[in-house]
Amino acid sequence: MSAWLKANKLSINVNKTKLIIFRPKQKILPQIRPLTVDNIVELVETTKLLGVYIDQYLAWKTHKNVIRKKIAKS
Repeated sequence: MSAWLKANKLSINVNKTKLIIFRPKQKILPQIRPLTVDNIVELVETTKLLGVYIDQYLAWKTHKNVIRKKIAKS
């Protein structure tokens, strides 16, 4: 992967890049190898994308909780 990026004069900001594997709640996540692009890409269960929090189950629970906390402060 790193060689392909360099050949095409592209770069990835590994500090901002996250790995999320979408799956149903009933399915257990198998052991996976870490993804590396110069450094190891962090595997996360929840991440913020364009202001919306998404999780590995594609549920809205995390996003709703964050919005609820913001509203409660007002």
